[in-house]
Amino acid sequence: MLATHAGATLVIAGDLNCCQLKCAADSPGQRLRQLLTTYGLTISNNRHPTYRPAGSLLDIVAVSRPDYLLRAGVTRCHYGTPHDYTRAVLQCTGRTRVAGPVTQRRRLGRIDADSFNRQLNNIDWSPVFRTQLTASKWESFCDIFLGQLDTVAPVTRVQQRPPGSLLVSAPTRDLMARRRQALRPGGDRENYKELNRLCRAAVRKDQQAHINRELAKAGPSKVWRVLRPIIGSKKEAAVPSATPDALNDYYRSLSAGDAAWLASLKCNICGKQFSAPSTLRNHRAFHRGETTCPICGHVFSEKGNLKVHLKRIHGLDPFARQ
Repeated sequence: MLATHAGATLVIAGDLNCCQLKCAADSPGQRLRQLLTTYGLTISNNRHPTYRPAGSLLDIVAVSRPDYLLRAGVTRCHYGTPHDYTRAVLQCTGRTRVAGPVTQRRRLGRIDADSFNRQLNNIDWSPVFRTQLTASKWESFCDIFLGQLDTVAPVTRVQQRPPGSLLVSAPTRDLMARRRQALRPGGDRENYKELNRLCRAAVRKDQQAHINRELAKAGPSKVWRVLRPIIGSKKEAAVPSATPDALNDYYRSLSAGDAAWLASLKCNICGKQFSAPSTLRNHRAFHRGETTCPICGHVFSEKGNLKVHLKRIHGLDPFARQ
């Protein structure tokens, strides 16, 4: 990353479990500091401990541009534990808002379906049928189809804007200001914890109100479009890379496997073909002179036992005169 983005400000933060206040010779903290120095990284806080009972500094913030580091230190945890947070303030220069990715799209909703179908009907598709390989057929089809699609729905480039923060109400902003005031040196920690709890609840309430307004504005047909950023998967979905020839060979192998499986369901005595192993098993019992229950498939050596089975188990009366 340092080689690819030369001059960029790189920040590495976390609990690296190597104390920086007890850096004896060849200690883990000393080796970590040497490793970071080798790659041009500087630990911002190397004086104040983050765990007060042991006097250890395990949570570090390392930066590649120490000239942009304005101040660094620790701040107390408001949950009453002896742990502290490492805090570093960096100077941001130039463009601070990251530009979103540029994507391509087509406005398919503006296509007249009837007119486009007539247009496709009047196109010469013979190059698709003249080719032999499946991949060549697919490429020829895409060339013809996309060429016609470009005439009615051309590709446009769109830059996706990063999502902004949700709007909060005036009472919530007032709570946030009071919370920042309580966090300053000399502030009341108990008051800060109560204000922090109220702020979180107020932000959740504002977010719920915002989502309800968006749902009411979008309507029932666009519920998923509104809720997808919230409940949808955050993983990137990629289309599997498979050529048309590979897909064709795969489905042909499945057909060959099905044919081999069906060939195994053939009676080796009379040659009758079956579609399920259970029916073939019952048929083989017929060749052995056995009788099979037509309901549950149990095999009996005598027909009288089969009739008793039908009467006791299945509630039928095979002894009744027809």
